[in-house]
Amino acid sequence: MIDDDSNYYYRFPDDLSDRLDFVYYHPDLDEIKEFREMNKLNRFGSVVIDDGVDYGINESGLEDGAVSFVNIQNLGDTGTIDGANLAYVKEAPVDKLLKENDILISRSRLVGKSAKVTREFEGATFGSYILRFKLKERMDYGIDFLVRYLNCNHGQKQVRMLQTGSSGKNINPNQLMDIALPQVSMERQEDMIGHVTEIEKEAGSYEKESNDMLLNAEKELLTSVGVDLPEIEDVFSYYATHAPENPTARLDFEFNNPAYDRIDELLSKKEITSLRLSDAVDFLMDSADPRLQPDESFNYVDITNINTRWGMPTPMEMKGSDATSSRMRRVMREDTILVSTTRPTRNAIALVPDELDGQICSTGLAVLRCKAGIDMRYLFHMLRTRLMRMQLKRNCSGSGYPAINQEIDLPNIRIPFPSDTNQQSAIAGRIDEILDRAKSIEDRAKKHRQRAREAFESRILEEVGFTVPS
Repeated sequence: MIDDDSNYYYRFPDDLSDRLDFVYYHPDLDEIKEFREMNKLNRFGSVVIDDGVDYGINESGLEDGAVSFVNIQNLGDTGTIDGANLAYVKEAPVDKLLKENDILISRSRLVGKSAKVTREFEGATFGSYILRFKLKERMDYGIDFLVRYLNCNHGQKQVRMLQTGSSGKNINPNQLMDIALPQVSMERQEDMIGHVTEIEKEAGSYEKESNDMLLNAEKELLTSVGVDLPEIEDVFSYYATHAPENPTARLDFEFNNPAYDRIDELLSKKEITSLRLSDAVDFLMDSADPRLQPDESFNYVDITNINTRWGMPTPMEMKGSDATSSRMRRVMREDTILVSTTRPTRNAIALVPDELDGQICSTGLAVLRCKAGIDMRYLFHMLRTRLMRMQLKRNCSGSGYPAINQEIDLPNIRIPFPSDTNQQSAIAGRIDEILDRAKSIEDRAKKHRQRAREAFESRILEEVGFTVPS
């Protein structure tokens, strides 16, 4: 893999073609250029039907709608569509509905990520940053083989070589159809797929084990404070009428859904002690403008920089002069919790490590510091449960970009707490242990998937007789 943002090199004029962009001439791409000159190759365009390429619809996904909406975030690393956080649109043109065995490739942002359309996603539509390729019925390649090759290191190096742009990278249909495909018999393709599938089955079993541990950790956490998790459902039914008793109360649909009454009843049980979030934490509102020191570097955390699975921030290093957005102003502090107030049900909640003390995050993140008697890790784990997500969902406003008001509604979220801080710490320690084991198992799964990718690619290079230059 290459890092096209930080490596420096020299090229002399006789090495140059008509391409002027930096990445095209990166030395790490010399190998792929040599590969593309081999004889035993086809081009991706040879398997695409005439006029078989189109762009997705220019819409923003909604939480509800009649048509499933696939965006670039749904293009999984394994060449499949990830439906876990699928959005929706109200309607889509018939000619923009997906069919089984279409191939989707991201043309911008996460450039080159590819996925095949399986039967469960027939009738869905797709976003404008994605290109859809309709393939010929009779061709010399299996769909799984094609998608795996496009996503493997060799396929992705071609994407990097052919794409254009600097900060806003992009690739167009003609560039994608110029990707070189190795000539491999159908029998050998099936053999390769079978080999890597066996390795991936092991990865899948580890991933399931990790996922089950996460679910069990949440169940154990809620059970420890008397919350019966099965009483809380993620999907609430629609209702006909439910007028608020107070005529000045909120009138939006979600807030008044009577299904949420079950949460109120649950937290009102005498055996459950709960606090309003504002009684448990202080909301830190410190701000700073990095532009005042334009040449100084700082670390920035946006909502998209939070790993929603593990609650860890992955900051971007920026210059003060780059902080042009008015949202790049909130100051983070060590030993605090970041909570996304935009799309809060995505679980973008993270602990701030010591090294990010005094750095900048988006104003779309609330910065919470625990008051005396509140264990920070206990609160962190509790905020990431389904019980909390349902309360956040109820108090959101907006549709395309639902958000919760961090001055009015977020402080009123109710958190179940043991009154003894030592008990909170003991519970948090137990959950930490489970999550550490789950993370270790997930890392094992990643190693297996990496081994599968390497095995697939090595077999391709062996098949076409290509030796990677030393």
